[in-house]
Amino acid sequence: MVSRIAVTAPVAFPRTDRLLREVAFEGSPWFSRHGLSVLFEQRRVTKTDPHGRPRILIPASPCAEGDVIHLELPGPINTKGLLPASTPATPIHISKRFAVFNKPPGTHTYPLEPWANDCFANMIAKHLDDANLMSVDDFSALATPPVNEGGLVQRLDQNTSGLVISALDPAAKKAFRAAFSAETFIQRRYLAIVRKEPQVPEIHRVTLEGGKFSEFRFFIWHTGSKLLSQLRRPHFQDDTPVTKVFLGIRILSSARGRYLVEVDSRVGHRHVVRLGLMSLRSPVMGDPVYGPEHRTDKDQFSLHASGLRIASTIRDDNNEVVALDNTVFTCPPPQSFLDLASSYLLKVTPDAWENLRQGPGQYAYVIPKSHR
Repeated sequence: MVSRIAVTAPVAFPRTDRLLREVAFEGSPWFSRHGLSVLFEQRRVTKTDPHGRPRILIPASPCAEGDVIHLELPGPINTKGLLPASTPATPIHISKRFAVFNKPPGTHTYPLEPWANDCFANMIAKHLDDANLMSVDDFSALATPPVNEGGLVQRLDQNTSGLVISALDPAAKKAFRAAFSAETFIQRRYLAIVRKEPQVPEIHRVTLEGGKFSEFRFFIWHTGSKLLSQLRRPHFQDDTPVTKVFLGIRILSSARGRYLVEVDSRVGHRHVVRLGLMSLRSPVMGDPVYGPEHRTDKDQFSLHASGLRIASTIRDDNNEVVALDNTVFTCPPPQSFLDLASSYLLKVTPDAWENLRQGPGQYAYVIPKSHR
């Protein structure tokens, strides 16, 4: 169902996109720059010319005072935030101040367009509303504009499945965000099926070091050994600053040239696990960004966030406990992951996701504070 919005320019604007950002959607947590770009790309932004005919506008089109801009949205929107999904999310744990959910593969974490209702944040809003724990609008109010993520404190890539934490109040969200940015609070466990054997010992440490993602450099080390290789990915546009990241990686099983590996990390830089595995010459199967150029497994992306361990007690600004230390959450991979592993005769046992090691043990973590 198409919905329409009319916006009147209070003064002259040199650009239509500026008018819409500053007047129509100022401070709205539900309308992102991406959503606005989609409307321009799909020729859904118009104004009526002096002859009464609609004129399609581009972002740089000037607007005079009193001009009425018409927007045709692909679907209904909720001016207070998220739309509820048709299918609720699957909860792993729900407490008074936070909840843990199992994200299915192929689903965006949060909507990039305000009319989308098929993302994981929409599914969480649906579950909380159905369970009478929190209304959709109250969950939406936890978002940090312009990202409409509700209470989510982390994100997974579209094709990555697994555990995602959502706060249920603003103070808890702030505390979890700080914990995810620190190096000692939360341990993450991933399972992945990779194309080649990692070119390092079975238990090792990977160091990713660089400045910004736009000029990201990888330095791969054996634990306590020499530098193995250096890669550069200059095409990145994300300016998120990055320091050093250490990943603990272990091979669980292998067959037919494919390897099931577990990856432990305590920082959440964008694509850090995928980047780390690619830098070891063993990219995640089906990875559309870091896999081989000529792939035959485009639809077989196999990365699953199987475990989270809260290593230290998380407290809010009032020193009230949000989550207790040594709390562990695990979930099995989706059936698509298990089917892919089975097709290569890889053994995936419950120990792969239930036995979340509490280190340091064989994993030598030396992780400086990450900067976001």
